Amino acid sequence: MEKIEPEIEYKMMDKRVVPLSDMHSATDSIKYMLATNGMWFDPRTLTPEYLRSLQLPGANLTAEHATKILQHTLKHYQRCLFAVAFHLCLMLLCFFVPGGGAKLVRLVLFHAATFALIYALDYNGRLVSGRHFLNLQLISLLISAFYFFEGGAPMVWSRAARFVGGAALLCLAVADYFTLRAYKTDNDYQAAETKCFEQTMQQVEGTYHQRLIAVTIADAYLLDHPFSVFNKNYTNNTYIMWDVFTYSLIPEYTAYLQSLCGFDPMNTVAFYTWLQKQNALYMADQPRYDLTARYMQLVHGLPLKFVAPHDSLMMPACMSTTHLHDFELRNVVIADSLQQR
Repeated sequence: MEKIEPEIEYKMMDKRVVPLSDMHSATDSIKYMLATNGMWFDPRTLTPEYLRSLQLPGANLTAEHATKILQHTLKHYQRCLFAVAFHLCLMLLCFFVPGGGAKLVRLVLFHAATFALIYALDYNGRLVSGRHFLNLQLISLLISAFYFFEGGAPMVWSRAARFVGGAALLCLAVADYFTLRAYKTDNDYQAAETKCFEQTMQQVEGTYHQRLIAVTIADAYLLDHPFSVFNKNYTNNTYIMWDVFTYSLIPEYTAYLQSLCGFDPMNTVAFYTWLQKQNALYMADQPRYDLTARYMQLVHGLPLKFVAPHDSLMMPACMSTTHLHDFELRNVVIADSLQQR
């Protein structure tokens, strides 16, 4: 795990890799596609050294990348207009307080440094999410208020100052409205998505009983709902995580898988064979099924298939509105010809 974090993961997330056209065989191409899609369930083949060999050296300093990251960073500010309006209003009011020039310089430098910090964190892999940005802005609001009100900061209430103060309050009220509306829209979407995930898992639990189900990262949110205080336990089946990006490499979790299967789960041929013997179900989307089956055939000679069970589950219509879009539960099947060798 220490060999992967953080530079390999971040560069892969940012697609800072050589082009697919540099691959010279079907085997090279399928290994490349698994590596760049975070399907790191076979670290004996997709070693840290191999992952590094796909990455371009240094940081991406192109104008196109810098512009994309700038747009991504500005979207965070767009969703949090209240913080932007608050900072701008304080800067404007600096013209009406004693020592306002020094306060203004301090605020401008502070916010420039804050923006530079967020931009730098976002630059390699777009690492700043909405929750990170909000926490930074809450701290920034407190520091800005301290800078402005330090020493009392008495207002000089001229007619112009009263007009500016009133306009600032109105601006803050409007910005607050749009900020709350944006967050309510996001929260409503998350609530509807979580409800859909729960309905889906209820269908899974109602359809299958006492089955081993391997869940990939493509569908992990079915079990780990975002912004939920507690994860709901589903007990009709046994669920394990497999093909889950960097989580596949955590020693404690691989040790847990080994306690279940009785051998090193990094032996992928043995692990998929064990899944078949356990009559396990596999949860993924169509592209992941195709890549996994092709990889195991080309790299390990394992004729792995994922076959829909006779009691296949009908995906709820609401899933098409979530970020998962779709998923399928399939049986893990290996051709008889390999089993007879």
